[in-house]
Amino acid sequence: ASREVLKELVEKTIKGFTQDILVQGVNSKATAHTQILMMTHRAEELVEDLQRVSWFDRETGTLVTEDRNGRSGMELLEAALDIEEGAMLSLDWEDESIPNTETIAKWWENRE
Repeated sequence: ASREVLKELVEKTIKGFTQDILVQGVNSKATAHTQILMMTHRAEELVEDLQRVSWFDRETGTLVTEDRNGRSGMELLEAALDIEEGAMLSLDWEDESIPNTETIAKWWENRE
């Protein structure tokens, strides 16, 4: 449930501040210039309203910024992690418990 609330908050913030989102110290006239910095490892949190995404390239250490170009959250994460398409689907991302050693090892294997 908290993930859905976060997703809704991000979507509303991107669309602009309204009566149901009160942000202390933010003038409503400034919303056109508002940017959101969001860090996540969950594809479902990369809502459709996010049109540009950035990540650090682990080989060059540079910041990469790209337009979304209709890519799904999963496709964006795979691009950021520089892994094969569909590799993340093999992992159980719905399990909200702390991952065990086997799950972590499997995740790192998919990155190589």
